[in-house]
Amino acid sequence: METPTLDVTTTTDATAAQVRQRLLELLLPELNHDINSPFSVVESTYSSVLSTLALLKERQGDSNLTSGEGEDERLGDDLAFMLDHLPQLVAGARQRAWDVKMTAEAMLAFMQDPNAERDLDEIYSLTRHLLRGYLKHRVQLEDVPVGKDLHPAVRNTFLVLTNVLVRAGQGALPGTAMTINWHVEPDEAVAEIECHGAFDQAEVDSMLPLAYATETLLVSGGKLEQHESGDRRYYAVRIPLEEGCP
Repeated sequence: METPTLDVTTTTDATAAQVRQRLLELLLPELNHDINSPFSVVESTYSSVLSTLALLKERQGDSNLTSGEGEDERLGDDLAFMLDHLPQLVAGARQRAWDVKMTAEAMLAFMQDPNAERDLDEIYSLTRHLLRGYLKHRVQLEDVPVGKDLHPAVRNTFLVLTNVLVRAGQGALPGTAMTINWHVEPDEAVAEIECHGAFDQAEVDSMLPLAYATETLLVSGGKLEQHESGDRRYYAVRIPLEEGCP
């Protein structure tokens, strides 16, 4: 009787699916807010735009109004205010619509196509859009460039980075500072993630495990370094690059 062999790829994919599901459970409240809240802003903005256009049409069509008196004066003030603020309103609505689009695309990529061919710059951008709402209420974080044309040799790099960043920000109280620094060594790209601040002990006690990220990196020749204390968290994600990568 033949000894059954273990399909490592299938096992890895099954574990990845479990980790992805757990992450989505943690992220869904913020993802829901990130998608629905901007839609309400866009809707109210375009309502203001339509109101402005309606007022313009009304004023152009009513030749009996006497400027500066009574209702006409109030109408004129409202119209002037809307016209003065219209560019900012439209720009704000466009930015919110763009944020929704990017968050939705990141969520779809995370759920449906984690191993698509992407460079690290795109993977990191997707991770940041996916975690926009989750991180912004917890930490202060500036976007940092990674560098294009760096292709990771690690399967599920998107999932690995999401795993580590969620762990880094878990339980962080307002005012906590997170920094991310990328640098490239001969055969790997390194993301150093550091958090300084205060953390909610209730969340700390049930923090997201990093076993998947650690094992996935090790299998591909990478490494995850992890140091956590009461007011500081540090992670170095060493991501092997494919051969021929600049």
